[in-house]
Amino acid sequence: MSMCDAERRLLANALLDMSNERFVLLSESCIPLYNFTMTYNYIMRSKFSFMGAFDEPGPYGRGRYDENMLPEVNITKWRKGSQWFEINRKLALYVIEDTKFYPKFDEFCQPSCYVDEHYFPTMLTIKAANLLANRSITWVDWSRGGAHPATFGGADITEEFMERVYGGHSCLYNDQPSSICYLFARKFSPSALEALFLLAPKFLGAMAVSQTRALVVAMAVVTIFALIGSSAAQEAPAPAPTSSAGVVSPLFPVGCAVAVVSFIFGSALRI
Repeated sequence: MSMCDAERRLLANALLDMSNERFVLLSESCIPLYNFTMTYNYIMRSKFSFMGAFDEPGPYGRGRYDENMLPEVNITKWRKGSQWFEINRKLALYVIEDTKFYPKFDEFCQPSCYVDEHYFPTMLTIKAANLLANRSITWVDWSRGGAHPATFGGADITEEFMERVYGGHSCLYNDQPSSICYLFARKFSPSALEALFLLAPKFLGAMAVSQTRALVVAMAVVTIFALIGSSAAQEAPAPAPTSSAGVVSPLFPVGCAVAVVSFIFGSALRI
């Protein structure tokens, strides 16, 4: 649960600012696909929060469910989704206040059950399924197969690749068909930055140069935090089980990295 603990702590701190209405979780390998105005309006005008919550049959979905989670979690409500999500203030409060479902996931979602893929989607489906868009706004590529999505370096970043990232999508936005389905994309390695910088004016528009410079800084800062977090996670003893969102997990520095990237993205897109 250490990753979920870090995410809950991030949300708890962000909620202290009453002006924060929406919360986006990004990784150090994410890039923005649109300028700040477009991104802000897309999120703020949505009736739903962007979290995938799929009822997936088979060993990697329902196969991870443990009947010991009854009666709090029934298999009919068991969901799976990406850990990179966007939620509104109401859902964020549900996440940090939860003491009912957390202990069940802490005890029974292991070892082949990945908590970060199931805890939030399942808990929020039970609490407020009507507020979920049931999709992510972060694009990833699973076409190469394997347990993780593809990571892209400098050699991968071409105009054809970027057109694939932006085009050919179909989804629902506020219950209406839309071709704009993703606001962010991942996974990009530091070696992709120069190529992204060169293509940014064409795909992000006139504001792209300053935005991309800030993105370079963001990813550099976040890489440092991620390295610190990785070291801390290896050296720290296993945390005691807890249902409190206020407990700092050994992966909290990685959580800080996510916060840094989110903050700098927001600042960069305002430039």
